[in-house]
Amino acid sequence: DSLPVSSQPSFLFRFDSSAQTCYTFTLPLGSMPNSVAVSGVNPSHVWVTEPGRDRISHLVYTNTDDIAWTEYSITTTNGSSPFRLVVDGNYVWFTERGANRIGRLDTTTDRLDEFYDHGLSPNAGLADIKVAPDGTVWTTGQWSNRLVALTITSTTDYAFHEYTHTALTSPSGLAIGRNDYVWVGVSGAPRIVEFIPSIGQFVYD
Repeated sequence: DSLPVSSQPSFLFRFDSSAQTCYTFTLPLGSMPNSVAVSGVNPSHVWVTEPGRDRISHLVYTNTDDIAWTEYSITTTNGSSPFRLVVDGNYVWFTERGANRIGRLDTTTDRLDEFYDHGLSPNAGLADIKVAPDGTVWTTGQWSNRLVALTITSTTDYAFHEYTHTALTSPSGLAIGRNDYVWVGVSGAPRIVEFIPSIGQFVYD
């Protein structure tokens, strides 16, 4: 019999290619980790989403005997389900799939800000997230079939801009290319679509 979601074991794995060894870190039950980002070396800062527990977490790994673990509850709304994340400077950005928000954690102050409404479609199914060199935050609306850009002046002055096209069927993964070109993995087709923000144009085969 399968375990209930709240009791599912979860793990992080670190593979050392030089030593050909693997280190396993056990996460709290029910974490259901979905996204991992790493910054820094000695120590390494590992960030992970825990959609099963409405948290994002921070593992500071120096060696197997020197590890620190911190969790941040994302509980402004019930079932926020942090889904994907990205580290950009002192900020950790993440999508809240269940709450239809984008969250931002300031790693220097532990301040959490959330961005929602302001042009964002309801129940967008926010999936991947990336930050362009110009500071624009890009995310995919997997359920709304949209590519979404978030521009921020302040925590109260910000706007979502949505782009749609017949080629965007269940967009999921993201990558930022040269000149801030945005590459989108479309799982409904499947295909890769390129978006050129400067002219608002989608390119695909």
